[in-house]
Amino acid sequence: MTKLLGPDDMRFFPIHEYREVLSPVVEPADDATEEVISRHLSDLGFVNTRPSSLRKLSVLLCSFLMQSMRLQGRVERRGGSLIIGWPHDEGYWRRRSSVGYKIAESLKEALVEHGWISYTAEAKRNIYEEWGVCNGYRVSECVPDLAKGLSLQSTELVYAASTSSSRSKLQADHIDERVRALWARWKVSPLVYGDQAMFVAPRRFNNAALTRGGRFYGA
Repeated sequence: MTKLLGPDDMRFFPIHEYREVLSPVVEPADDATEEVISRHLSDLGFVNTRPSSLRKLSVLLCSFLMQSMRLQGRVERRGGSLIIGWPHDEGYWRRRSSVGYKIAESLKEALVEHGWISYTAEAKRNIYEEWGVCNGYRVSECVPDLAKGLSLQSTELVYAASTSSSRSKLQADHIDERVRALWARWKVSPLVYGDQAMFVAPRRFNNAALTRGGRFYGA
């Protein structure tokens, strides 16, 4: 669960809690899943898109489908509605992953246009110690079923290290060798849940040195 918070001067605006906030966490694990996702992207209008952008779109769409299915499970068990948080902060997409703001926005617009999601609520969320807008979108009831049967695995389009005391030290390209070694070991024997194989987890530090402590957070 992700808590959405507002600064003191925004206390008169509604505050929302989203059970899922979109984050790039998985990608296709086999050719069959990759073919399905490519077909979905084509149906959403992403044709003649360069390969690097298609890979990012694939990661984001896979993650969206998986999180929609997970959200549906929560709704069935506990009630509620199929509303997913979609970060609209450029810094979030630039620092949190290498997907990029333009890619995230283009997918969101395509999903809205084709009726996969619809705008529901506006809220403020503390995204990695900086204020950013995270809006809520209602997911169409048919979407979670599209995730069933897909074989998914962790994606490396995530940061391996970050620090709350110095945002400038968020790392993308210089991932610690020890973290890479753990990823490689986990990949040999991943955590398998259903059709998902998880072997990548970002490491988060609470000191500026990035030399001690740190905890791993995975999907």
